[in-house]
Amino acid sequence: MGNAEYLNEEQRKYIRIDTVLPVQLRLESLDGSHFISGWLQGFTNNISRGGICICINNLDPSLVGIIQNRQARISLEIEIPALRRNISARARE
Repeated sequence: MGNAEYLNEEQRKYIRIDTVLPVQLRLESLDGSHFISGWLQGFTNNISRGGICICINNLDPSLVGIIQNRQARISLEIEIPALRRNISARARE
């Protein structure tokens, strides 16, 4: 298989939907007893059955390590314009 063929072939298991939705999230302690951060603003980059890519505006560098080292849970509020209320979710591996 040539490089041109490989680049055009979809490698993902699930179809991605390139929909931009507003998202709020905050970091929560692993035991759920308290919040580590306030609400952070962001938006979805793409969505699939396998997960959501979220871009966060102005992420504090001190929180990056907490997220990368999986030292917190992530609570999400996803705004879907067609619905009257936000969807609450908790991120998991």
